[in-house]
Amino acid sequence: MKFRAVSIDYLDEEIVMEIRSWRNQEFVRKMMNHSHIITEDEHNRYIEKLKQDKNRNILVFFLDDEAFEVMQYEIDIDENNASFVFIGNYLTSQKYQDLGFGSIGNYMINRIIRELLNVDLIKYEILETNRKNLNNALKNNQPIYVDKVIDEINNKAIKRYHFCEKINTKLPPTKLEKLVTHFIDIEDINDMVKI
Repeated sequence: MKFRAVSIDYLDEEIVMEIRSWRNQEFVRKMMNHSHIITEDEHNRYIEKLKQDKNRNILVFFLDDEAFEVMQYEIDIDENNASFVFIGNYLTSQKYQDLGFGSIGNYMINRIIRELLNVDLIKYEILETNRKNLNNALKNNQPIYVDKVIDEINNKAIKRYHFCEKINTKLPPTKLEKLVTHFIDIEDINDMVKI
């Protein structure tokens, strides 16, 4: 299998419109801060804003020719003048859950951030309803703070955990990396990612 990541600027219009369908699936929406169904007009405005802002982007991850994950990122500077990337990601289909696709995506997100985006920190949020990802994050990190948001599907307050990690560009190979590279043809990151 061959991995590639393609940014919004290089995606076919059909895939750009498909991002909305993937994002509107209930299994994705229930893990998002804004869980309402995204209208076509909202989607189009969002895509136009992304295309005008070089610090924000969407990448679609493919294995061979099949899209399996969407990553959105925004690069900014914090109050201490450290550059950071804020990320969000989700699978394109429920059929990819519990099959390792999320792990592949997370591995590639970390490589893209470490090797291409040139930032000091990575920031992300996980809702308490996303137990699997939250438990994985809590194994390695402590949240910098916890707040509450309204779950638009169930109309109740839920906890949102905020994480911040320093980027380490010289990581030793992990079990995940060994597993991913065993099954997927991983080349030079610059050849796999079109930003």
